[in-house]
Amino acid sequence: MKSFLSFLAIIITINVLVSGCRKKTPEQTGNAQSQKIPVVKTEIAITGTISRTLELTGSVTATKVAKMGSPAEGPIMQCQVREGDHVSAEQVLLTIGRKKAADAFVQAAQDSLAREQEELKRVIKLVESGAIPAEDLETANLKVSRARAELSKALESVDDYQIKAPWDGMVSKVFVTDGYYVAPRESLVEIYDPTSTVIEFAIPESQSAVVRKGMTVEAELDAYPGQKLKGEITRIYPELNRQTRTRTAEAVIIYNNGISLLPGMFARLRLVLETAENAILIPDKAIILNTMNEPMAFVIIEEKAEARKIRIGLEKNLMVQVLEGIKPGEKVVVEGNEKLKNGAAVKVIGGEVKKTNKETGGKK
Repeated sequence: MKSFLSFLAIIITINVLVSGCRKKTPEQTGNAQSQKIPVVKTEIAITGTISRTLELTGSVTATKVAKMGSPAEGPIMQCQVREGDHVSAEQVLLTIGRKKAADAFVQAAQDSLAREQEELKRVIKLVESGAIPAEDLETANLKVSRARAELSKALESVDDYQIKAPWDGMVSKVFVTDGYYVAPRESLVEIYDPTSTVIEFAIPESQSAVVRKGMTVEAELDAYPGQKLKGEITRIYPELNRQTRTRTAEAVIIYNNGISLLPGMFARLRLVLETAENAILIPDKAIILNTMNEPMAFVIIEEKAEARKIRIGLEKNLMVQVLEGIKPGEKVVVEGNEKLKNGAAVKVIGGEVKKTNKETGGKK
């Protein structure tokens, strides 16, 4: 009995060894290989518009401003304007009281002229009698002429001074009130022309040579969030600020949606520096670097990955312009391309056309 059991155990062992050494079927081999094929996700290379932009900040300012000063000393009388008032050309803004002081100057000038005239008469008699030389007569005549000039000057300022608006505008600052005594050249009133408002902004030195007159500007004011204003650069200053290393520029708003621009408003600007029409665009995650640190991407051809060396252009909103290496409609790998090799068989998911806006947004 023991011999039979030993023989049976040997038979079972042999069967196990034989079944373990059997060759795998073609179906089993295929399943094992399919598990090793890398899975990638693709997107279609599309054509569209892409641009390079520059985002800056600035403020609204008026370019036509008049800051009027006092022509003489005197008390302020009848200040007729305040901040925010609209004024017309030649409108009287305020008056500086001069009449009382001017009358005193006129009287003093008249007295001086009378004295010089009496002195002239005395000199004439002395010259005629030969008591003094004739040259003294010329000096006396000169003093009379000077006294007449002083009187004429005093008569010109006999009336109160009226400060008038040089042109239509809005009062931005009033520095004085009634009764305030001002000195010559002291600031009185400041007005500005609302139609002269521009957005002034500073361009970094690195971009100072790229920005040009006539460039389109999109502006948004913090006072009106969400409102997009269209403008154009009309002036660029000829030199850089030596402290900030920036170049000042001005933009005029062409279409403002009925918004009033007030000096001092904070503005956010977007400048379009360069635009490419009908550009070949792919997602930026499709681009990797080869061993030479050069940009490349994988394109799927008949379920196999093909490495393409590419040349890129503008970058915007996670999209990249391809100048060479990829054609529109080709499938580019956007996921699973890190360890992918040229010519490798792949399993593809995705490959649909990505929906984009008319123009890719963002900045380079």
